Formats: sequence, structure tokens, C-alpha cells
Amino acid sequence: FFFQAEDGIRDQPRSRGLGDVYKRQTQSTWDFSGEIFKSMNSEEKKMPFKYNTQLDPNFYQTQGGEKPEEHTTSPSKMTSYKIQIGTDEIRLIVSVLNSPPFNMNLTLVSFDEKNPLELLELLNTIIGFLDEKHKVDIKKEKQEQTALRITEFLKMLDFQMNMDMPFQRAIVQGDRKTIHIILFFLLSQLQKHKKRAYLAQYLVSVDVPSHYLVDEEMNGVHQKYKELQAEFQATIQSVDQIRNESANPKELQKKITQLEQEKEQLTTKITLLKKKNANKADFQELVEATSYLRKEQEEASKLMEKLMEQKAQLDWYDQQLLMTKQRLIDVKKIASQNTSPETMLEMLRTDVKKNREISNELLGRELNEKFKRLQQIGMILNEPPVTQSEIDKLTADVKKLQRENATLEDKAKKMSEGTEDKLAIYKSQANAASKKKEKALADLKKLEDEERKIEKAFEKKEKEYAQAKGTKFMKHDDFQQYAASLKRKETEYKRMRIALQNIKTEIAVLLNTEKLLKTRSDEIAVQMKAIEVETGNFGMFETQETLEKISEQHEGLNVDKTVSLSELSAKSMELKKLLESRKAYLDPLVKEKNAVTDKFQTLETKYNMDKQKYDSAMTKIDNEKRDLNIEVEKLEADYTKDETKYHSLNITSQITDALNTKVANELTFKNTSDKRVNAQFKTYTDMYKAKLSAQDAAISELKVQQKSVKDLAEQNSKQVVMFANLKKLLEVKLKTLTGAGGVM
Repeated sequence: FFFQAEDGIRDQPRSRGLGDVYKRQTQSTWDFSGEIFKSMNSEEKKMPFKYNTQLDPNFYQTQGGEKPEEHTTSPSKMTSYKIQIGTDEIRLIVSVLNSPPFNMNLTLVSFDEKNPLELLELLNTIIGFLDEKHKVDIKKEKQEQTALRITEFLKMLDFQMNMDMPFQRAIVQGDRKTIHIILFFLLSQLQKHKKRAYLAQYLVSVDVPSHYLVDEEMNGVHQKYKELQAEFQATIQSVDQIRNESANPKELQKKITQLEQEKEQLTTKITLLKKKNANKADFQELVEATSYLRKEQEEASKLMEKLMEQKAQLDWYDQQLLMTKQRLIDVKKIASQNTSPETMLEMLRTDVKKNREISNELLGRELNEKFKRLQQIGMILNEPPVTQSEIDKLTADVKKLQRENATLEDKAKKMSEGTEDKLAIYKSQANAASKKKEKALADLKKLEDEERKIEKAFEKKEKEYAQAKGTKFMKHDDFQQYAASLKRKETEYKRMRIALQNIKTEIAVLLNTEKLLKTRSDEIAVQMKAIEVETGNFGMFETQETLEKISEQHEGLNVDKTVSLSELSAKSMELKKLLESRKAYLDPLVKEKNAVTDKFQTLETKYNMDKQKYDSAMTKIDNEKRDLNIEVEKLEADYTKDETKYHSLNITSQITDALNTKVANELTFKNTSDKRVNAQFKTYTDMYKAKLSAQDAAISELKVQQKSVKDLAEQNSKQVVMFANLKKLLEVKLKTLTGAGGVM
């Protein structure tokens, strides 16, 4: 009642008569004059602060989400983190602040009355809870340090908002809307931000300049740092996985308690059963038979599980066998075509690339769907809980709508019964049209079946052609796909050409490096010869180089010996025979394929003509149906209009009859002495006159009260203001006395 959103009482300058509750505290003991911005030149004021809080790319995977897009901090760009802070968001902020670990015991009014410095201190308290390093006294801290520290922390938490100069100025000046947006962002997902702040201490990447990494010791330390980061990330992921997979101890304890209770109940039942049947002779045999039956059932269930596992394994091995057979057929086909190893390798690379693209596309789509579902579940969990009263209200609304629906259905049924005779002619016409339509559909289905048979025969001939010739016969669509693949290959070629240029550049660098290494090697050779002269071991270095060259030549000779001339001649003869046999096999197939193609074109022409006839017939039927619908709608409108007119006249007649009855009763009451309206009044005229007199007296009394309230209004409002000021004064005195008592 006392608190409203930003578009409510905050824009109202007048008082509500409850003291100056909504007056804004614009003055503070902290300096908000913007000293940090006066010392900057004009160029620095235009540019935002620069931060170096980039996290490691794998940090987002540790958090279980996707890496967000990098957003610039240009002052001209609009805010990308769009939040409308209203009453619901403020209630959430106050609710979180009143719960552990904050326990601030705030109300909506007390939170709304906080001045800018108090809001900034509250924000700093929450940031200090998320990260211990931020537990500082902002009154002793410089304003530029406060702005830089808070904006760096928000950027590390991936706060999607421009970190420009106006935003930083709004933070240090305690702007209410800006602070409320940041508080809602932090408190809506407090535990997630706390975990992110903890991980950022170890996963923030250190930007080391490249010229420092030339030093081996510095490079080793940097690599060690990267390895420790990866190890820490893997440890965090394993811990999260263990926490997610492990059961809750409370739930386990609850299940254990429930199982113990069930065990006690079963023990009691068994004891009672034994006492009840102890004197029976065959009871022990019955118990043994029951136990044996239970063991057999458990054994049967285990065997069934093993059978299911073996069936699953059998299915998997069958799939593997089919895949292996298909792979063997493909390999034999490629071998029969005498494909070179380079072509086979290129085909394998193409298949691997295609499979990788398909798998990445499917996995990416599944991940996006899972992420969207997770966001929807998070939004549902963040919504306020539905109370039983709301559920009852919705149930009542549903029942009410069901009753209204049933009433409308009854009315529609009655109306359709009345208009059934009028629509008989149109129904007969519609039946005739539907029969024509069914006949046309039957003819169309017959033609489609013939087309399907021809397409199957054509596909069979295409497969025979592909098996005989080795390539598939291309249709127009296939040729377009082939052209599109050529375009993609051209794009890939351009990209690879750029990569080749880069490789050439790297080769030039490597050649220069090789030249330097050769120079260094020559120097080392000179030094080795000098050492050999000193030690007396002449020719040792040259002998070692000679041995290395001989071993390299020997390896080259071994590679060349793998191919023999006899194998090459046999392969060429085999290839020649294969080409002649394929040509003899394909000639009759090509002729047959041309004949089938001519027949297909003839049938296609006939199909197109029949389809045109069918389309014209359907168009005629649709036009007739549309005309019938228009006429039916016109008749329904006339019927509704007449029905409305009838009901209006009927109600008017009933009202007139009631008035006539009342006038007749009034004459009877006046002319007859023993008949009255009620015990107090004889006629309606007397009763209405008495009611008018009572209303006039009430109006006069209310006017007197209104005049009294207007006369005392100014004095009462002054008294309310005085009491509010007295309350504030007593609170200040109480705080002063409490502070003096603490010092003593």
C-alpha cells in the first residue's frame, strides 16, 4: 500500500498525508560532485574505461553455459541488458536481502527510502559477499577506484550492459534505477554469481606480452600456469558431476527410515502369521514352497535381464556386421574401379568431413534445444509460487466457461434443428459436389500410382546405369546440387589458397631458420674438429655424418623396391579387359534406358493434361462451395436479426405488462380501503415519497459532515506533519543515546 513502482509515487511531488515518507534524500555526507571526471581531458571523457578481466574460454564450459557474444562499450550504443524494474523485481530484491546470509529485515518502504550512499553501500555489501576482496569501506575509497572495481566485477560476471562513463558516473552517484538493475541482476541468481566469482580467481587469463615469452623460464612458467588452470577446471567439472550424480543425504536417510518401517511391518506380519498357523501340519511345507517360489522368481527376473542385455548386444553386433559388410562392398567397388590411393584418401576425407558436419549440426541443435529448455525451466522456477486460492479461482473460471460452452452448444443445436429444412437443398448439392470430388480424387490417385511405378522403374534403371558406368545419371536437380558443390569447393579452394600462402610465408621463415641453424651447425662442426684435434680422435664427426647419409639412402632404396614391373603390367592388362567387358554390358542398357525415358516423357505429358483437368474441376467446385457458403451466411444473418428483433419486442411487451399491472394495483390501493402495498404504506406513491424524504435528510446530514471535514482539514494535516517530525526527532535521539551507551 505504501510502495509503488518507478512510474507511480516516485513522480508525484505532493505528500500523501502520512508524513514525508516518499521524499527523496538527495544530500549525503559522501561527495558526488564527480571529481574523478573533472581531471580528465575531452578525449578521455569520450572513451570508456579499459578492463583486463577476460576469462579463459573454457570458463563458460565450466559454468555449464555458452560463451556470450562480446559486447562493445561504446557510449552511443543502447543498453543490451534490458530490464524493467517494477514492483515484482523490488519485492524479489527485498525478499533476498531479508533471507540468509543478509538478514537485513527490510520493508518495501524502508528500501525505497534509502539514499544514494546507502544504496551504494548495499551494493558493495552484496559484491563483498560474492567476493571477499571487495569487502572495503567505500567512504575511504576513492570514487574512481570504486567505479573501476565495481565495473570490472560486473564485467567478469557477464553483466550485459555498456560499461561507459555515464554508467560509471551513475554507480558512484548512487543512481536509483542503475543500482536497482544491478541488485536485481546479482540477487536473482546469487549462488551462480558466487560460484562464477570464485572460479574467476583461478580462470582469469593473464595477458603476457609475446616478447616476454621468448624467455624459456617465463614461457615455462606460463605453460605451467595454463596446465594448472586446465587441471583446476577438470577438477571443478568432476566435483560438479559427483555432486549431481550423488544422492541427497536427507533423501537417503528418509528412504532408509521408510525401509526400516516397512521391515518392521513385515516382521510383525510374519510373526502374526506364524502364530496363527503354528498348529497346522502343512504350514512349514507351505513356507518352504513360498521361499522356493520367490527364489525362482528372482532367478527368472535375473535371467530375463541377462536375456535383454544379450539381445541388445546381438542387435548392436548385427548393426556392426551390416556396417562392416557395407564397408567391404564399398572397398571392393573402389578396388574394382582401380582407384588410386590418393583418390581413396580424398573420398575418405570427404566422408569424414560430411559426417563431422552432420554430427556437429545435430549436436548443436540438440544443445540449443536443451539450453532453451533449461532457460524455460529457470524462468518457471523464478516465478512466484501459485497459491491454493489462485488454483481454486482458475478452477472456478474453467467450470464457468464449461457451463457457458454447454449453453452455447444447446442454442446452436436448437438453431440448427430449425434451419435443417432450409439447408436440405444445399446439402444435396454439396453431396453431389463431394461425389464429383471423390471421383476426381480417385482418378488422381490412380495417375499418381502409375507415376510412382514409372519412377521406381526409372530409379532401377538409374541404379543399373550407375553400377555399369560407375557414376550416377544426373537430373536437373542433381546437376544444380553438383554446381552448388562446385561453388563450395571453389570457396574452399580460395580459403586453402590463403592458407597455402600463409604456409609459404611460414616456410620462408623456416628456411631462414634452417639457414641460421646450418650456420650454427658449421660453427659447431669447426668446434668439433678443433676438439678432435685436441683429443686426438680425427675424423669422428665426418664419419658420423657419412653414416647418417648412407642410412637415408638405404631407406629410399627400400621404398623404391616395393613396386615391381610385373605387377604394373598385370594391372594394366586387367584394367583393359575390365573396360571392354563394361562397354559391352552397358550398350544394351543405355538403349533400354533411352526407350524408358521416352515412355516416361509421354506419360508425364498425359499426367500434366489430366492434372490440368482436375485443377479446373476443383476450381469450379470451390467456386460453387464459396457461393453456397455466402448464401448460407446471409440466411443465418437474417435469422439472427429476426430473432433479436423478436426478443426485443418480447422484453418490451413484458415490461409494458408489468407497468400496466403496477398501475392497476395503484388504482386498486387508492380506491379500496382494506388493500395496501405493505403494513407501512398504502400506495406506491406514499412509499416513494417517504424514500425521497429519507434521501433528502441523508444528503443534508452528509453536507454538514463535509463542511466540518473541510474546516478541520488544514489543522489535521499540520498535526500529521508535526507527529511525523516528532517521530523522526525521537528516532534521532534514540540513536544518539544508543551510540553514547555503546561508547561507555
